Amino acid sequence: MTSRLLDTAMQRDPRSLATRRALSDYLYCTCHDFALLAASALRERDIPARLRVGYASYFRKGYWEDHWVCEHRNGARWAILDAQLGPLVRAGLGISFDITDVPQTAWRSAASIWGDIRSGKIDASICGVSFAGISGAWFVAAAVLRDAASLAGIECLPWDYWGPGRLFCANHNVTEEQAQDIDALAKALDPAPADREAAERVLDRFPWARPTPTILSFSDDRQGAEIKLTAD
Repeated sequence: MTSRLLDTAMQRDPRSLATRRALSDYLYCTCHDFALLAASALRERDIPARLRVGYASYFRKGYWEDHWVCEHRNGARWAILDAQLGPLVRAGLGISFDITDVPQTAWRSAASIWGDIRSGKIDASICGVSFAGISGAWFVAAAVLRDAASLAGIECLPWDYWGPGRLFCANHNVTEEQAQDIDALAKALDPAPADREAAERVLDRFPWARPTPTILSFSDDRQGAEIKLTAD
């Protein structure tokens, strides 16, 4: 996907990517794409990096917005980089924290948010995609599945659903039995596994959380489409 994004950018304007482009030549991306490009650039420099699925508090006051970021090694620890927060965005939102080391008060993993929903510390109705009117425990539960996959190097899209996530999406509900399964998975993901191998072991423990060969994706419309995963 990274190569397709870059190829499209160069087709629109073949100059260096560091050159400012006309608005019509911009790539219109989601937070997932910013995170993916950042992770790719860091990996190219032999810096371990991975996509993370979680929620940001800095886009809308009083709301935890669904938001993908890039997690990268900073010395002996993992740190959060939000590559979407350019100078204009930071100025507009009044952001003063280091965007290469976003604090936990500003961004939290899906597993962490899920835990606080279950304990009653966070209202599920303020977690989701505000502009689309999407929120609730069902959406966060599906995000926990996406983060588990991303940590294991299975980089899905923000609108992909599989396994129990398809039921969450269809019913906009999580049964207590399903919630207890997500509780166990979230506990294994918070704190996050140290590396891809450890994340793979988490999916081995919870095979129902692993992406299935065919997933439901809502990339084109709200009806969704069946997408068959490949090894490409």
